[in-house]
Amino acid sequence: MIITGGAIAQPSPSSTTDYDPTASLSLTIPFGAGGIRDFGISLNLLTTNEENAWMGGAGVTFYPARDNKLGCSVIGGRNFTNSELHFGYDFCQKVFNFGVDTGILSPPEIMAFMLFITAGLV
Repeated sequence: MIITGGAIAQPSPSSTTDYDPTASLSLTIPFGAGGIRDFGISLNLLTTNEENAWMGGAGVTFYPARDNKLGCSVIGGRNFTNSELHFGYDFCQKVFNFGVDTGILSPPEIMAFMLFITAGLV
């Protein structure tokens, strides 16, 4: 509430659109002092599904070529139309990473894909 010259003005919302958290499935490439040696597949939870907007998030990564196959990252990046691009740090692998999602799968399809992959690992 803003009081101006004795009158009370209610601030108007800038938009009526709500943006919700979403999931993404991305190809992730770790890099550091040893260079780029392999890749991973990441399932990320993003702070917003808004297109052409900055976002943050966290995710888990499966690295098929590593002995320690799982990673856990904090990421930040940008959502685009049907894709996202992010940079982050993997605390489990102790490496920085770069990832891209082309938006081929929707969040329900991503969850089904990850369940299929993890069922094969157990």
